[in-house]
Amino acid sequence: MKKLTSKDLILLFKKQPVGVTCGLVSLALLATLYFRWDAVDELETLRDGRKDQAELLANNLNAARATGGLPSLQDQYNALGAANKAIEARAVKPANNIRNIQYFSGLEDAAGVKDAGSPKQNGMNVLVAGVAGKVPPPTTYGGLGFALYVQGDFRELVDLLRRVERGQHYSRIVAASISGTAAEGEQSTKLTLQLSVDLLALRPPAP
Repeated sequence: MKKLTSKDLILLFKKQPVGVTCGLVSLALLATLYFRWDAVDELETLRDGRKDQAELLANNLNAARATGGLPSLQDQYNALGAANKAIEARAVKPANNIRNIQYFSGLEDAAGVKDAGSPKQNGMNVLVAGVAGKVPPPTTYGGLGFALYVQGDFRELVDLLRRVERGQHYSRIVAASISGTAAEGEQSTKLTLQLSVDLLALRPPAP
């Protein structure tokens, strides 16, 4: 088999310029496709990622508009801000010790019970239980504990509990115990209520 030289290639190109050119272009395309085949997967992955981003942006734009009877994102943000302000307005502050005690004293007077011991403000409690052995996660709010010790008949004590639950501040009754017996010659029974209750409170800022 005769070996092709550069002169032979030149003569072949002169005789069939179109065929030789097409062959060279085909070889170049095959080489490019071979060496760039690995980039196809990368381009497809990039295309899919851009498509997902575009769909996410489109969904966000649609959600931002008030459509289908649903409020817009701005309306939802405003409603959430108003709700947070309403919650904050009903939360107590640990530093307002006297005001907090007066709140419970007012509830006791309205229910007609008598103090067997002045209301006492305790410390802050966590609202979100943490993982055993770990520090609980920081929260804006906590439960500020109070201890009540009052006397009254059954109706008065139930009235006090209802006033605590439906009062101005969010509350959670932690524990309650009732004791007492009717004195000789008395028709009504005077009961003693020991109540432990938490009020939703704003945590003081960290020092």
